[in-house]
Amino acid sequence: MNVAAAFERFVRQPHTYALTGSTNTGVAVTATLTIAQGLSTSSRGRAYDVTSVTMQLRNSSGAVVGSGTASPWFLAGTVDQAFVATSDGTCAVTSSGTKLPTSASVGQNGPYVTATEYAGCSTLDNVRGPISSGTRTQTWSVNSIEGGTYACLHTSRVDFFTTTESDCVQVVDARGNLGGGVRVTLKDANGVTTTLSN
Repeated sequence: MNVAAAFERFVRQPHTYALTGSTNTGVAVTATLTIAQGLSTSSRGRAYDVTSVTMQLRNSSGAVVGSGTASPWFLAGTVDQAFVATSDGTCAVTSSGTKLPTSASVGQNGPYVTATEYAGCSTLDNVRGPISSGTRTQTWSVNSIEGGTYACLHTSRVDFFTTTESDCVQVVDARGNLGGGVRVTLKDANGVTTTLSN
């Protein structure tokens, strides 16, 4: 499977996914995952493609119980992630990165991005260093989920607490073309795990 191509299709094309699931404490939830490509931008003499990824969680009554947006910046024409701004007011600046593979099989995994997080920033031009608020580590994997093949991106954020997120998208062929399946797993600072899929 071409993991790089699958991820590029995931973040470069508009998608809206309706997801259902529950927490490990037995609470039923639904979610909407929306991906939209933003405008290209430039910073420090380099060009970037920006994507917006928004997740909104609702309880069984339909009330919003959580939402957030992450806006990753990729070096123009690539999926080499350089920066991420989030709706909680933090940002992550990549300190080291590895290109996603163009060929991988189920069970394989590897590193993607290691980043330093800062508070109170929204672009590369207003990062408030040098004091960091935490770290962000991302890895990739190819998984078999309920008989389908999925490319997954796993994110771990460590500041005062540790939170994790896994975003998996169905891939239907070796070229990285996407199917309709998505699975998202979130673990918050209290240890509550939420699993959602369509």
